[in-house]
Amino acid sequence: MPMHCAWQWISVYKRGLTRPRLQVEVQPHDRKGRLSSSLFQCHSEISDQVNQGPGAPNRGKVFATNKTEAERAGTVVTGTLPVLGHCALVLFDSGSSHSFISSAFVLHACLEVEPLHHVLSVSTPSGENMLSKEKVKACQIEIAGHVIEVTLLVLDMLDFDVILDMDWLAANHASINYSLDTREVDVSLSSEPVVRDYPDVFPEELPGLPPHREIEFAIELEPGTVPISRAPYRLALAELKELKVQLQKLLDKGFIRPSVSPWGAPVLFVKKKDGSMRLCIDYRELNKVTVNNKYPLRRIDDLFDQLQGATVFSKIDLRSGYHQLRIKDSNNAPAVFMDLMNRVFGEFLDTFLIMFIDDILIYSKTETEHEEHLRMVLETLRANNIYAKFSKCEFCLKQISFLGHVVSKAGDSVDPAKMEAVTSWPRPSTVSEACEDSFQNLKQKLVTASVLTIPDGSGSFVIYSNASKKGLGCVLMQQGKVVAYVSRQLKSHEQNYPTHDLELAAVVFALKIWRHYLYGKANVVADALSRKPTLRQKIIVAQRNDPYLVEKRCLAEVGQVVGFSISSDGGLLFKRRLCVPIDRAVKTELLTEAHSSPFSMHPGSTKMYQDLKQVYWWRNMKREVAEFVNNCLVCQQVKAPRLTKSAHFIPGKSTYTASKWAQLYMSEIVRLHEVPVSIISDRDARFTSKFWKGLQAAMGTMLNFNTTFHPQTDGQTERLNQVLEDMLRACALEFPGS
Repeated sequence: MPMHCAWQWISVYKRGLTRPRLQVEVQPHDRKGRLSSSLFQCHSEISDQVNQGPGAPNRGKVFATNKTEAERAGTVVTGTLPVLGHCALVLFDSGSSHSFISSAFVLHACLEVEPLHHVLSVSTPSGENMLSKEKVKACQIEIAGHVIEVTLLVLDMLDFDVILDMDWLAANHASINYSLDTREVDVSLSSEPVVRDYPDVFPEELPGLPPHREIEFAIELEPGTVPISRAPYRLALAELKELKVQLQKLLDKGFIRPSVSPWGAPVLFVKKKDGSMRLCIDYRELNKVTVNNKYPLRRIDDLFDQLQGATVFSKIDLRSGYHQLRIKDSNNAPAVFMDLMNRVFGEFLDTFLIMFIDDILIYSKTETEHEEHLRMVLETLRANNIYAKFSKCEFCLKQISFLGHVVSKAGDSVDPAKMEAVTSWPRPSTVSEACEDSFQNLKQKLVTASVLTIPDGSGSFVIYSNASKKGLGCVLMQQGKVVAYVSRQLKSHEQNYPTHDLELAAVVFALKIWRHYLYGKANVVADALSRKPTLRQKIIVAQRNDPYLVEKRCLAEVGQVVGFSISSDGGLLFKRRLCVPIDRAVKTELLTEAHSSPFSMHPGSTKMYQDLKQVYWWRNMKREVAEFVNNCLVCQQVKAPRLTKSAHFIPGKSTYTASKWAQLYMSEIVRLHEVPVSIISDRDARFTSKFWKGLQAAMGTMLNFNTTFHPQTDGQTERLNQVLEDMLRACALEFPGS
């Protein structure tokens, strides 16, 4: 029977036999969770013009359903909705190509109709044909306070007042959320192959205290810690009852015992998915004074890298995992439990098994291989008295959910259950069509994630990176498929980076995250380069051809000379400095290295000598360094003198304008000495004028002005002015009255 429902923007409740809670958009499902095909055959092509012979009206063909067919399907969605102020029985039909309204309801509600351009022949799944010649345009239907306008074709039907097709739902961005009142499929231990041979691994309850194992947990406190006790939290009456029940169970099993310890921590309850209560203890204060176990927990993305080529998966969830780990009598930890599990399953890890704390995933390339792997894991659990919870286990699946990811042969994708918070966003009540489209697109983009391929260690990887003024984004790909995404926001100082630095920052960011995928190339030194002698080796070899140094070496070997010694590599030293022989080629190479290399960049003779004498020594060293620098062509070209100490005195008057001084400058300075690179002057108004600045800018001369009341800026000129004043004073005394 079609069933009515309370409408909260199209929310429908129906019964089914599927095991999980199911949320479906747009398309209805049958009792087994499959897409219904017997009733809702969606026909997208409509013939608006079908010739019926001469003089016959043009007919189109559309499709609808009736109550009999709807009841036969058992999955229909109906409801009572206001249509222009009148209550109407409405059917949502995914197979209807058009929306319809009953002719009887049109008469009852006194609705205005318009004739159709063509007569439409309406077919039902039972084979009946009816004609529709009229339509109700922009008919208003109210759903949960939302008024929707839809064009309805008038049809002689008695079962429903209105039939709405799924195209109308899609056009209005509406979806039907089926909340299934489910009944669990009977999946028993005996129905699972391989697993049914190990019933003792899946007990309903833990049999008692775990046996003594190689790993037992001990709480190590920081030195000098005093006992910490916090007051208990207030609990509701139902929580207090649940606390008594759970404590009694733990006492009966021997997992806990009465204690008079000065330590205390409050308890609280957290609801599980099935509605039961999980007992939790707030150990935050204890954790602050506990020495952490440094056993490493593996990264989840590293675990998934092991699944390359796997097609069959099984998941085993250990029952009350921490209750299967003994605590030393003299004294909770994921690291210790992980250490225990790694010791138990060490030979299987990264071969056909990965695990994270108490979750185990078994993966294989074939079903036959998977049965063998599953049997080996169950044998290990049995041998070590470790127990699993059968209701949380899944076996021999092509696709499985593990640690919040859906893993399959295709790769790794996001678990849809994690996207429920986004898909259940309420629809805005007052929005335009453009806003509605943007809202739906935003939801779709947030919940739609690409399936990430599992990396193959034998293939090469490619990184695509990009940067903006807001953040960095990178994609790791292999053989044209996405392996991983990574992104982050820019830090405050990074927002000031230029574009090229941001792009490079994105590359560096990607290489830091994925360096284990991108090994780069090994730096193998070529054989010829590895045997090329260094400059020091050349100097030591050339020392044996210098008679003076040979003599000093002989004396140094017997300890008869002061200042000279032999180094560990056989070189002759003078006051711990390597002696340079008279070999012209070796000395030229050394001087060139000290003067023209990228690390020195043409220093002056004094600086070069001071640097060399710290490491090397030879006779007449200072003179030869000065000669080498003076003969350097590059130094002669770039180190132009500032006219040495020569000076030009050009007479002028205080009434000269800037243009007059410019004429004198061109005729007396530029004519004789070419255009200067820079000019230092005081801040006279004529030298700071736009005319003077424009002239020098056009000629490529840089203007530098000294600071007011700071003659040291151009001390050479100030000193020359003193000499000029003395000369003028002498002229005034020698030639009075002139």
